Amino acid sequence: MCGITGVINHRPGQQVEEGLLRQMLAMLRHRGPDQFGIYVDEQVGLGSARLSIIDLSSGQQPISNEDETLWIVFNGEIFNYVELRPALEARGHHFATNSDTEVILHLYEDYGPDCLSHLNGQFAIAIWDTRRQSLFLARDRVGIRPIFYTETENALVFGSEIKAILAYPGMQAELDPAALDDIFSYWSPQSPRTAFKGIYEVPPGSYMLVRNGEKHIQQYWRLQYPDTTNQEYLDLWLEFERGESPEARFVRQVDRLEMGLQARVYQAQGFAGMDEFIHSARQALVDSLLAEILEG
Repeated sequence: MCGITGVINHRPGQQVEEGLLRQMLAMLRHRGPDQFGIYVDEQVGLGSARLSIIDLSSGQQPISNEDETLWIVFNGEIFNYVELRPALEARGHHFATNSDTEVILHLYEDYGPDCLSHLNGQFAIAIWDTRRQSLFLARDRVGIRPIFYTETENALVFGSEIKAILAYPGMQAELDPAALDDIFSYWSPQSPRTAFKGIYEVPPGSYMLVRNGEKHIQQYWRLQYPDTTNQEYLDLWLEFERGESPEARFVRQVDRLEMGLQARVYQAQGFAGMDEFIHSARQALVDSLLAEILEG
């Protein structure tokens, strides 16, 4: 687990203070105790608190491309980076590290936001493009790795945890009543809302582009559900409901025999020892029925 954070000022020429980034990174030290890394220019500051897992010797972040026009900080793991690297090298890219982070950067260099379709993994990504003066924030498909953000009058601030954002000058930890309503109704705030007023998350399966003081959020992936009118699925459901499938017969037999076991144990010895006996008998029953289904 690593931590990333950063600031993009909406107006160029307002350099992010390195000391501020270090304060924000200090809030993430528990996520990445091995190394702190910082990139600062006249508009952007990126910070990384790294837990070294891949490429321990040369994977220090932030990492740049060959001509230092792109800079990345990254939290997560890309499972197919080894397979992706040879194709990038064949396209002329030169690698300075053996990390999955650098693979993401060169993919972005070639494909832009479409690079996300090539990645198999869990990730929170921040890439600063010095030529386009744009910041790219992206989150994995189901939101395993978080990215939170807020906007002030002059800047957009982001981080792996909200406490890093609260280290930014002027930020207040104010609860959002609408988010609390979500929490008590659904156990968590509904994305992109968080429990804190004015602080949001990049939704799962989405990326954000920030440029010239404006942000654009785009969903790049969503769950695909089968067509509920598909006759094959309908037939399977009806078969189960009528008890004609092996699975339905299995469930029905377990339920009926378990009820019989409970009655017999109670007649013999009351409630004492019933739970333990039922558990062992039920497991033996399940194993026996499964074996019959598999053999049949």
